Amino acid sequence: MTVTQLDCRSYFNHLSVGIMIGTFAALTGCSQAQKRSSSTSNVSAADSEDAKAEEIEAKAKKAAKNYKVSVSSARKYFQLVAETEEAQSGQASSTIKLASKSGSSVLGVVSITDRAKGGVVVNYLIGGLTGGQDHGFHIHEKGNCDSEDGSSAGAHYNPEKKEHGDKATENHHAGDMGNITANSSGVAVVPKLNALVLKGIALEDLDKTAIIVHEKVDDLSTADTGNAGARWACGVIKVTPSEEE
Repeated sequence: MTVTQLDCRSYFNHLSVGIMIGTFAALTGCSQAQKRSSSTSNVSAADSEDAKAEEIEAKAKKAAKNYKVSVSSARKYFQLVAETEEAQSGQASSTIKLASKSGSSVLGVVSITDRAKGGVVVNYLIGGLTGGQDHGFHIHEKGNCDSEDGSSAGAHYNPEKKEHGDKATENHHAGDMGNITANSSGVAVVPKLNALVLKGIALEDLDKTAIIVHEKVDDLSTADTGNAGARWACGVIKVTPSEEE
């Protein structure tokens, strides 16, 4: 074998080793970059979750003061609202604040969110109720809470002219939401995700209607109101803000 041939073979051997080393270095660098990217992504996700938790906690503390409820009840409400909005991503939502009526001390907040597959999800946080009692919970036809007794909200929302009844049955007002249950402290908070779903309506149908919380339990049968007594709280549902706002 000539010197030239030996030089060439040596050259190509060195070249092959160089390529292998270069390839290994590139793959190692790529792997490390992927690990760094994954680590950064995990940190960002954790930061995002922490930010959400802090936001919910801040809202809960404010709501606890405003609505005379515990921070834990308020936290549960806002967590379920966040989960609802995440599950129904891109769907319309409206928040309704309830004002006391008929001399009661009932206050609260309600969130209504469209469902992608139809109907709406209702979440609620209400304080000042009678401890351990059920209270009628309805949507009324007029978005007007000006009167002291809540009568300005009119009758139940009932576009199909049906009889008052249980929302679990076919024959009931579109605004029949049944009853909410107050705990021993007089606070009613939605118990779980999708606990209250109204089918057959969309949020836009409810624009300029009102939510009423009643003094007594709705018996789900007595004509018009379910014999639920006085209107203890009222809040207007607004899908589109008015020009004054």
